[in-house]
Amino acid sequence: MGQAPAGGQRDDRADGELGDRVGAQGRQRHEPHPAAEAGRTVSQPRHEHAQVDAAFDKLKGRLASVAIDAGRKSPKAVVALVGYPKLLPADGASCNRSEVPFASGDYAFLHGTLVRLNDLIKEEAAKGGAHYIDTYKPSVGYDMCAPKDKRMIQPLIADGGIAPAAAHPNTPGILRLGAAVTQALAKLDR
Repeated sequence: MGQAPAGGQRDDRADGELGDRVGAQGRQRHEPHPAAEAGRTVSQPRHEHAQVDAAFDKLKGRLASVAIDAGRKSPKAVVALVGYPKLLPADGASCNRSEVPFASGDYAFLHGTLVRLNDLIKEEAAKGGAHYIDTYKPSVGYDMCAPKDKRMIQPLIADGGIAPAAAHPNTPGILRLGAAVTQALAKLDR
């Protein structure tokens, strides 16, 4: 929930809207949410949960349909859906807040959403007759909050601005995740 100003009224509109907060306030450099700086949790507004649920509902059946179509058009192909790597930890305790500036509650919400998305991709692969390739397990311990020399996922903020390839694999991550996908495909029957 938003913080209560001196008058006691909370403003819940900005909670969880990182891009809107940064852009709307015209900041040259990103500043963490005040609650994150204080180590407090910012709850996700209910409308954001509903939006995520609606997005998941839209995906249901669509990925399976894509897998079925791919198998139909290329009957000799190995069809696989690839899940997402672990982007960030569930609690954020290991995160450098200047690089990954979320409030504590945001980590759990975002991590849970990613796990839920991978579960959906896996279910859709099974429904569509495709294989599921897990890139989450090979990335555990290498998320954007891992030490700089160990991480496979770029943090959100670097040098005071949005990091290039923010929340995407860096070069070691591309190589490691690519190897995981290649190894998984090699094990599949054709």
